[in-house]
Amino acid sequence: MKNLLYIAVMSIVIQSCVNKEIHNERPDAGTITYSIKYPEEIADLPTTSLMPKHMKFSFWQDHTRIGLKGSFNIFALDFYSPSTQDSCSTLFRFIDNKLIHTAPLASNFFFFDQDIKPSINLNYTETKEIEGLTCKKAQISYPKGDPFFVYYTQDIKLNNPNRHTPLADVPGVVLDFYVDYNDIRFHFSACKIDFETPEHKLFELPTDAKTSSKSEIEGMVLTLINNFQ
Repeated sequence: MKNLLYIAVMSIVIQSCVNKEIHNERPDAGTITYSIKYPEEIADLPTTSLMPKHMKFSFWQDHTRIGLKGSFNIFALDFYSPSTQDSCSTLFRFIDNKLIHTAPLASNFFFFDQDIKPSINLNYTETKEIEGLTCKKAQISYPKGDPFFVYYTQDIKLNNPNRHTPLADVPGVVLDFYVDYNDIRFHFSACKIDFETPEHKLFELPTDAKTSSKSEIEGMVLTLINNFQ
């Protein structure tokens, strides 16, 4: 009886250690879903219902893909980055038409593009929990416009997770942040995190897309945004 009790206790201890080890291991694959909040002057418009309500950030090892999709699947915008040492690509789909543009390694995805690199202040001790992950605080400042705060986590194993964006120097995955585009400030906040490994084909560029220029894709996106206002 004592032997059985000893075995039972040791089994619990061992399982506890295994669970702790798994819990402490930083995941390197998953999907983060962000809610998108628009300024009041845009959010109150009826046409805003057609704009994306969520953004998905999928990652696997060092592959990343950012995706936004409009209501009724009318249009979609995806940003691909296969590694930290590779170019980035933008895919724009409008109904059945697909346009793709591949930019050099040092480029930003056009939606996150900025002519001036921001000042990033990481000297904050304040933290907060977002979807179960501990996040640190940082302040982002541009010469023009109001500064804003972002929250990032280092509990995810991903090299340079914010590459091809102005937040590349933030040392962790941003879970709450802002993007200024076309004089509109968008607020992105993580609302769901799934650490299931995405299908690998999710990170493969489509072969049926037409090669396009950055200006052509951006022009079509701006047309959509302006029509929604």
